[in-house]
Amino acid sequence: MVQLVNLIKRKEGKNLSRSAYKILEILEQKETVSPSEIMKEMEVSTRTIHYSLRRLLERNILERKPFLGDMRKSRYMISEKLRTELGQDKFSLKKV
Repeated sequence: MVQLVNLIKRKEGKNLSRSAYKILEILEQKETVSPSEIMKEMEVSTRTIHYSLRRLLERNILERKPFLGDMRKSRYMISEKLRTELGQDKFSLKKV
């Protein structure tokens, strides 16, 4: 199976930053993540994470969903529309 991140890299090319691609790699391993989980894994600034998340949302690569355990927080996931467009269903992501 071709990894979803590689398909996105082919589609987006150099339009995204390295940190955005790292976020996508994290999301390929986990179905949803919060910004704080991303920061722990990447060890970069909050500003970098939020900038990359904003860019990914603007390009319709990610979706933001409210976290039902605490409605003040959000979780991010690779958009269903993008997965469908790239020929990947929601069950092809690896779960940890």
